Amino acid sequence: KVGVSFNAFKNERQRLTTALEFQHPSDNLERANVGLEYALNNMFFVRGGYHLNYDTDGLAYGFGAALPTGDTTRIQADYSAVDMEALGYVHRFTISITY
Repeated sequence: KVGVSFNAFKNERQRLTTALEFQHPSDNLERANVGLEYALNNMFFVRGGYHLNYDTDGLAYGFGAALPTGDTTRIQADYSAVDMEALGYVHRFTISITY
């Protein structure tokens, strides 16, 4: 497995991050993941991606919001949806606290 990410665009208020990941498992097909994340004020996030060569996963998208609660802590809420083809869309909700 190998991956890379970089900021395609970044200024004081906005950031666009791209990510690529490649997998070469010994017992399955090669796979790849590609994704983008747009961040506004490092508080609001919009994400999109695609899983290549997976049996079920395909298009993925989501969004999130972060709220600083102190000098180094913050609470973040995220939502994502992944198209699992025959299973339909799988929805995920996450709440995290970083410190």
